[in-house]
Parts: sequence; C-alpha cells; structure tokens
Amino acid sequence: MPPKKRKNNRKNNRRNQRNQKNNRNQNKQKTENTSQDNQNENQSQNKNQSQITKNKKQNKKNNRYQGNKNKKKGKGKGKGKVQGREQVDLFENENQEEKQKYVKGYQKRKKQYQVKKETKIDKEFAALKKQLIKVGLKIREVKPDGNCLFRSVADQMHGDPNLHSRIRSEVTNFMTKSRMFFEPFIEIDFNTYIKKMIQDRTWGGHVELQAISACYCVNIVVHQADEKSWRIKNFDVPFQTLHLAYEFGDHYDSIRNSTDSLIRGVKPTEIDINENAKKRNEEKQKSKMKKESENKDEETLANEALTLMNIINLSNIDFAKHMIKEHSTIQSALDFLLLNDYFLLEQQWTHEYFEKMKIEKEKEKEMESQKRLQKQQSQEKKKNTFKQQEKLSNKQRKALERMKKFQEKNSKKRKKPNTRKKKPNEGNIYNNLDDDDDDEMSKSLQILDI
Repeated sequence: MPPKKRKNNRKNNRRNQRNQKNNRNQNKQKTENTSQDNQNENQSQNKNQSQITKNKKQNKKNNRYQGNKNKKKGKGKGKGKVQGREQVDLFENENQEEKQKYVKGYQKRKKQYQVKKETKIDKEFAALKKQLIKVGLKIREVKPDGNCLFRSVADQMHGDPNLHSRIRSEVTNFMTKSRMFFEPFIEIDFNTYIKKMIQDRTWGGHVELQAISACYCVNIVVHQADEKSWRIKNFDVPFQTLHLAYEFGDHYDSIRNSTDSLIRGVKPTEIDINENAKKRNEEKQKSKMKKESENKDEETLANEALTLMNIINLSNIDFAKHMIKEHSTIQSALDFLLLNDYFLLEQQWTHEYFEKMKIEKEKEKEMESQKRLQKQQSQEKKKNTFKQQEKLSNKQRKALERMKKFQEKNSKKRKKPNTRKKKPNEGNIYNNLDDDDDDEMSKSLQILDI
C-alpha cells in the first residue's frame, strides 16, 4: 500500500477508538443513574413490605385458627410445601372488643400452662428429695447447660463439677478406640456423632453412661422420682459406684451422703444404701420408743418405778422414772443398772437434778419479779393519766363558767338592734369586749383549745 493510504487508515482507527470510549462512558453514566433510581425504589418497597409483614404477624396473633403453616412435610415430593388450613379471620364482621377479649384469654391460658409446668417440676424435685432422705442421701445440683451429665460425673470422681471438659474428652477418646462396641447402638454415622459429642454443651445419654462405666471401671446407679433406680453393673463389688439423679426428662444431678460437705474439691464418701437404710430405721425405732414412753400414764410409770426400786433397793423414785423413760422398758433399765454401778449413778443424777431444780427456781423468781414490776409500772401509768384527765376537766369547767360571765356582760352592754345590714365582723360576742376582758378571754380559750 502507498504511504498516504496507511496514514489515513491510522487516523480512521484512532477516531473509531475515541468514539467507542466516549460511548462507553455515556453508557456507564446512564447505568449509574438508573441503578440509583432502582435503589431508591427498592428501599421504598422494602419499607412497605416490612410494614405489611408486621401487620400480618399481628393478624396471626389475633386470629383463632392459624393452621399449621409453619410445619413442613418430610422428605420426598412434598418437601417445602405448607401443610394445614388457610388462615381464616373469624372477627371480620365483629368489633375489636371481642378480638381483644379473645387475645387476653389466650394469654391467660398460656400463663396457666407455664405455671402448671413449673409446679410439676417442683413436685418431682420434692418427691425425689424425700425418696433420697429415707436412704440418707442428698442432691448436689449442677448447672443445666448441656454438660450436666459430665458435670455430675466430675463431681462424683473428683469433687469438682468444673472438670467436665476433661471427662468429655477422655470418654470420647475411649469410644473412638472401642468403636466396635458402640457403633451398633448409634443411628447416625459414628464419626459425625463423635464430632458432635466432642463439642461443648452437647447432651449425653445412655450410650455415654455405658462408655463412662467402661472407661473408668465404675458401676452407675441412676435414681428417679417415684420409680426404681436404674443400674449399670459391669463390675463386681469392690469397684466404685457413681450415684446420679435423672430429673425432668433432660437433666442429671450428682448424689452424695447427707453428711458430706459441698465444698469444691472435696470428694464424696462411698455410698452404701443398705447401711444408710438400717441406720435410718434404727433412728425411727428409737424415736417411736421415746414417744411411747412419753405417752405412758403417770400411774403406770410410778408403779413400774416402785417395782424397780424394790428389786435394786433404790431410794429416789424420780431416778427410777428417768431410767425407765430412757430405756423404754423395765428390763432394759434393770440390765443397764446391773451392768453399771447404780449407786454412783443415782448419787450423780440426784446431785445434777437438784442443781437443775435450783436454777429453774431462780429463773422462776426472776420472771415473777419482772412481772410484778411490769404490773406496778402499768398501774402507775394508769393513775397518772387518770389524774391528768381530772385536772383538765376541772380547768375546762372553770373556763366554761368564765365564758358564761362574759356573755352576760356583753348582753347588758348591747343596744337595741338596728334595721341596717350587719357588717361581716359584727354580731360576734368577742368583738366589743374591753381590754381587761380580752386577757381573761384569751386564757379561757387556751384552756379550751379553741
């Protein structure tokens, strides 16, 4: 090509490039303007939609039949479809007062249901406490944060429920090592199950209880309210047993002896339910025997004391009665006295008895003296008040007599009544008095408290 044509082609190419750039810039400006307009429109639409959704929620609360719209079907063709009736407004043609009445009634029913639920929980907890007190046990409560099983086991093993993360990690590691034993009892994939169980605040159940007993070579007893205890016994007697409480269908607590301290770091003592039950029964029998001995008639007790005195040559009837009350029968009291030196016992008891009687008599005298002083003080107060009332009454009588005299004097000084209208301060008795009379009048008024 000749050089002139080459130059012209170059110029044309440059012009075309410039025109293309200008067109691009114009298109960008147009798109930006349109995007801003669209954003403003979308914001206004979103505001309107938010108001509409709020109104819909309020209508759902006020309507009687909401249907099961929030419930979705299971897997398959109908996944994601809504199940239930369409929303129906039964109060369309009625007043708003009836709507409000219905809403208030719904709220009351909801509160009543919550109260009933709380009362059930309290009753279950109280029943379990009574059940454990009979065996000489008590509950150590644990936080209901999802770690309750591992917290209660940590309290049983180490005396500190805050070591729950350590026990969780040890149990999960044991489950992974012995996968063959635990995998058939788990419905989900084993690896996903253990990944969830390693995480904090995941609940544990019967599978974890079996793993705990196998990991630590421990037997477990789970106590429930108004039911028999559930036991995991994988080992013989010399091994340790953990005692747990299962409550409300979703919570575990630790159980200890009633004599144990609840200080953190102090391990619980071993629990033997049979021994605790025996001790409890013995205490009950002793209390019953004491009540029976107290309820005996004085005549029968005196006759028994006389027979005991004749057998062992005792000199004090009160000592014999005391021994029969303590041991509840004559034979047990007689055996006790024969085994010990009853002569010295009688002397010691009489010495202590007379000292107690002296102290009691002194206390009674002090009480009587205090009562007398109180009566004297109350009588003196009454007399003083009566005298004051009499004095005041005499003064008031004298003041009334003075008032009558002033009225008589003023009635004599008055003139005949005028026909003109009275001024507001005229007509009062005390306005036209003399200066001498004013002083006497003021004194009488002070006495009368006018």
